[in-house]
Amino acid sequence: MSGWVRTHNKLLYAHGKSGSTSLAHLVHTGVATQAITQWQHDCADVNQLVESHGLEPLIFIREPRERFVSGMWQLVSELLTVALPRITRWHDLGYVDDMLDEPQYWRDVTEQMFCVLGFDSGNPQLSDREAYHLGHYLQMFSHLKQHPTVHSTSEINSVLQQLGHDAVVHNSSTEKPLGEYYTVFKNAIVTTPSWITVLKWLEPERDRYADLSLRLDYLANKNG
Repeated sequence: MSGWVRTHNKLLYAHGKSGSTSLAHLVHTGVATQAITQWQHDCADVNQLVESHGLEPLIFIREPRERFVSGMWQLVSELLTVALPRITRWHDLGYVDDMLDEPQYWRDVTEQMFCVLGFDSGNPQLSDREAYHLGHYLQMFSHLKQHPTVHSTSEINSVLQQLGHDAVVHNSSTEKPLGEYYTVFKNAIVTTPSWITVLKWLEPERDRYADLSLRLDYLANKNG
């Protein structure tokens, strides 16, 4: 889901791998409405809605490196979920389990995915779906005329509960198919040849996150 969710006098936003599933659940259960359905870099419709209805923008953000690893896991694990049944036609399940337990296997598969996406060259070419889970997006918040309240994705449960919403769905990496191998993957991805290039590519987004986090820290100290 991409868009802004309205509940009470709040306008909430969480991008891919940052809490969007939890906000989508609010809409699907009828306790919130989808105020804006299309992602907008310039936040034009958001600014208009905030001004005309007196709403308060509230955003959930996640540390970019952590979000990127989670997004890559989704792409790699979904691909393998399709490919592995074919592998088991030629190899027994014990062989496949041993293969998936090997960090080198995840390192090789992830590096191949980096090459396909263009991260090995430092110039990734991402589809809309891939960009939603991996791409930069934090700059959009600089276009908001009203400063948003900033929360960490890890706080989404408590924030929504404060707004009177109890039913929250998480889309945890470990709860998906092959989730038991997520830790192996997470340790392996940082050993890939392209990882240093990925970190360089993430630098602008990490800088924006640091700036937004200053507001997050200010709010925490104010309420503390």
